Amino acid sequence: MNTNDIKKLSTRDTTVSDTTALETGVVLPFGYTQSYRRVLRTLGNVCLVISLTSPLPAIMVTAFYQITYGGYFGLTWGWIIPSILYLPQTLAVAELSSSMPVNGAFYWWAAALAPPRLSRGFAFVTGWLAMSSIVTTLASFSYAAASTFVYGITLTGVSWEPSNAQIMLIAMSVLVLWSSLMFLRLESINVVYIIVAISYLVQLLVFTIGLPATHAAQGRAFTSSEIVFGTITNYSDWMPAVSIPMTWFCAAWVNSGWVVPAFVAEETADSETSVPRAIIRSYILTALIGVLLCVMCAYCIPDMDIIAMDQTGFPLMQLLVEHWGARITSIFILAFTPFGLVGGSAMLLTYASQIAAFARDGGLPFEKYLSHVNERTSIPHYAVGFEIIGAAILLLFSLSPSGSEVVYSLAVLAAVITWAIPVALRLGAGDRWRPGQFNLGRWSVLVHAFTIASQIYLIVMEAFPPRAAFDASSFNYNWVLTVAVILISLGYYYFIGCHIYSFDAERVRT
Repeated sequence: MNTNDIKKLSTRDTTVSDTTALETGVVLPFGYTQSYRRVLRTLGNVCLVISLTSPLPAIMVTAFYQITYGGYFGLTWGWIIPSILYLPQTLAVAELSSSMPVNGAFYWWAAALAPPRLSRGFAFVTGWLAMSSIVTTLASFSYAAASTFVYGITLTGVSWEPSNAQIMLIAMSVLVLWSSLMFLRLESINVVYIIVAISYLVQLLVFTIGLPATHAAQGRAFTSSEIVFGTITNYSDWMPAVSIPMTWFCAAWVNSGWVVPAFVAEETADSETSVPRAIIRSYILTALIGVLLCVMCAYCIPDMDIIAMDQTGFPLMQLLVEHWGARITSIFILAFTPFGLVGGSAMLLTYASQIAAFARDGGLPFEKYLSHVNERTSIPHYAVGFEIIGAAILLLFSLSPSGSEVVYSLAVLAAVITWAIPVALRLGAGDRWRPGQFNLGRWSVLVHAFTIASQIYLIVMEAFPPRAAFDASSFNYNWVLTVAVILISLGYYYFIGCHIYSFDAERVRT
């Protein structure tokens, strides 16, 4: 490779004297100089995922999917089934991240695996889909954090019924808080996320001991296993063929953060092995936490009809109120809210690296700014600002009557399509595929094929509106917006992007 073809991440590239920490040799074959300090390792990446996922609060906020569409069955099997079903896609992405450990991730992998004449087009469209996935996911997580905070406040006894607009403004404030944390050095942020992850484990311990202990102390009978695992109650107006898969959406949304270590591969030491390990371990850990929480809650619900009819929109939080009382539940929620507000910034950090990578390859305007990495913090600050603006615009959807459903489902749909493109291209890549240190061997094609089948099914189900009797205000517009992004990016690439997009597809193939 001609060293003149090597591309820096920004015009003011960061230099660090410790070549061991830099691992420049890992990114040189991909045509880039090292611009980040390699601070993260497997443990740090797992803690980063747990920090941004915050399994317990996230499940408490989105469990209405499981309960509304399946009752006891939805609360138990509605988490267990998708956790098993989605494991192959985790393995597929882990394999891709080991083969090509660069921050560009999905669009970069798509370019490398696509037929040569289509390589740049696939990279461009996948990159723009990734950008839409980034802002929608960021919006949905900030909305969930705001909803949890608001619910904790209302339990204190204040006479306040927040409107969708007020929750939206709080969510935007959460985004501002997250962005302020990006002025810390990457080393300091890594320590912060480890502390946040530990706090979540403490919260989980308190919950898993406190809820069943209180249930037993109050003389309440635990629901039988026959009912917990064998009773399906559909509280929606959809037929079972639609309602049962909809119980999976909680798991699909909550356990989606496992992918982010791939976005910070250039900030990770020994990335070819550390990144896939972090992806797999964080997915399994979150899945197991979800199984524990959902099954335990199901055993502590004596009458699902009462919980399902809860008007707050947070049935599992109401379960806590019934057991602990409003005051203790409020203290429990608000005591851990600061950790949740801080931990969510991990999403901002990791997604900024992918935005900077896409800008580095000419996929976004203002390349000079969006790809710049601050030397002190080792974080692309302009990319952070780009995320904040995009997520704030998406949060406007939360003003609709079915705002939370729109925000959550849009995040899942955009992400799944983005993940599916390089996974599908892997099946026909032939000798364009170069396995990394972590690979699935002869099982690789089978795992990727199963992943595509499950992703197509999930994409179809995500296009259904929350209710069969929908109107203009409750219609599921996420597929319309996703198709619009695809068509706009295709049109932009065909007429303009193909002439200005600087992504070097030939370098990718070599």
